Amino acid sequence: MSSKVLVVGAVNVDITASPERPYVTGDSNPATTHLNIGGVGTNIAQNLARLGHAVQLLTVLGDDAFTPAITRHLDALQIDRSTTTIASGLRNNRYIALLDENHDLFVAVNDMPTIDHLDATRIHAHHDVIATSETIVVDNNLHADALAAVFDAARGNYVVVDAVSGAKLPKLYPHLNDISLLKVNAMEYDLLMSDVARRQVVADAVQSGRLELLVSRHGQPFELHQTSGVLTESPIPCPNIVSTSGAGDALLSGYLHGVLTGTDVPTALHYAKTLAYRTLLVHASTTEEVNNIE
Repeated sequence: MSSKVLVVGAVNVDITASPERPYVTGDSNPATTHLNIGGVGTNIAQNLARLGHAVQLLTVLGDDAFTPAITRHLDALQIDRSTTTIASGLRNNRYIALLDENHDLFVAVNDMPTIDHLDATRIHAHHDVIATSETIVVDNNLHADALAAVFDAARGNYVVVDAVSGAKLPKLYPHLNDISLLKVNAMEYDLLMSDVARRQVVADAVQSGRLELLVSRHGQPFELHQTSGVLTESPIPCPNIVSTSGAGDALLSGYLHGVLTGTDVPTALHYAKTLAYRTLLVHASTTEEVNNIE
């Protein structure tokens, strides 16, 4: 499989805060803050670019004080921005996460105005780019009509999707037969399989080899559902977690790296857990330490 990847998704300015002690509600809490470039699709794009893959990003950026830093960051990683639009007068997405004293997510808010501009019309305008890309990664933050346009253009290609959240998962239900690799967490997996008819669709797609399902379980053994059955892999223990932000994206990126480089499944799962582990050790939602993930 070609290592050229088209990523369709959002770019966020990620702002995270780590408290010095447990939060006191209704009061000001001392914390350390960090600002990074993220977003589900962009996290995966950064990971793959650092792993040596040619990556093209189909997205919309705002036009504010953050834009120069975002474009410099993407250019430094040699991510192709030929399908990236800067929308005049639009602010960039912000994702603000408060971590708890265990460095896990406590609560987050997102402000994503650019998603409204990464719409079906814009996707249709790039139909040929999507149709000729052998591997497409889709960020499920897109609206339902934009997702449908991506799946229509990508029909027959290798399509990778991160479910993003339980609330957004239902947008994928009509497209389960169009997805080659779907990443969900434990909660999303339970929602996906909660309906008898949908569970059968997933089972048929997995059994036929059309779909692989990668299930993360928050520090517990994760799973790969494929034709031969369910493979279980233990994560690398990480007692000194800095932040869990982006670890799921890293898990998917590492496994996809194995697929793109033609490795066997055990090796791809090793890449997945190694990249996730290294992401747990940094404040950003991606790690720069991708060398020797073997």
